[in-house]
Amino acid sequence: MSALATSLGVLAYIFTLIATLGCHFVKIDTTANVSELSGLRTDASVGVGLFSYDRTYSFSVTTCDDYTSDQIDSFDGPFRAARFFGYLSNTFNGVATLMLVVMSCVNFGKIVVKAVGVLLLLGSLFTMLTFNLFASEVCDLNCEFGRGAGYAIGSSLTALLTAVIVFYVPSIEKALELPETPPVAGLVHPTSAPSTANSVSESFLSEGVKKVTKTTIHPDGSTTVEETVVRIEDA
Repeated sequence: MSALATSLGVLAYIFTLIATLGCHFVKIDTTANVSELSGLRTDASVGVGLFSYDRTYSFSVTTCDDYTSDQIDSFDGPFRAARFFGYLSNTFNGVATLMLVVMSCVNFGKIVVKAVGVLLLLGSLFTMLTFNLFASEVCDLNCEFGRGAGYAIGSSLTALLTAVIVFYVPSIEKALELPETPPVAGLVHPTSAPSTANSVSESFLSEGVKKVTKTTIHPDGSTTVEETVVRIEDA
C-alpha cells in the first residue's frame, strides 16, 4: 500500500480521536443549568463533547470531566446516537488504520484491500453521524460549532480520500505497468557461437621440413589435435 494512503489513514484516525474524545464538540453559551447535563453550570460558555464536557469550578477553573452515570442516563435519543456513532467511527477508522500500517510492510490480496476501503468509507460515514449531537435537547440552547466538530469533518473527509486512494491507486499502478511481450512462435533468437581455444606449434623434422601442430580445445572440454607436415619452400 502506498505511503500516502497510510499517512492519510493515520491522520484521519487522529482527527477522529480528537473529535470524539475531546470535550469541545459543541459550545453552549448559557447562564442556566443544563438539565440534560445534571450539575453543569457556567456563566459564559461550556464545551460539550460526546464523552466528556467542560466543568467549571470556583475561580473559573475549568477541567474536562467524563460524564457521570446519572448524566448519561438523562441523555436523549440524538445524544445517545451521537455517542454510539462515535464508538463506531473510532473502531472502524482504527482498524482500517492498523491494516494500512501492516499493508505497508506485507502484501495482501485484493479482497483485504477492498475490505480496508469499505472500513474507511463506513468510518467516514459514522464520523459525520456524530453530528446527531446538534439535534439533541442540549442544543435547544445557544449551541455553537466547536473545534471537535471541525475535527470530525476533517476526519470524515480524510477517511473518504484515503478510501478513494485504496480503491483506485492499485488499479492505476497496474495500468501503468508495461505489458510483457509474448514470445513469437517460430522466432529463433540468435545465440553467440561457442568459444574455442586454439594453439599452434611448429617443430622442424629435417632440413626444409617442419611439422605444424594445431590444438583446439572445444567448449565441452574435448580436444582436437591436427598435425601437418610442410616443406619450408612450400610455405
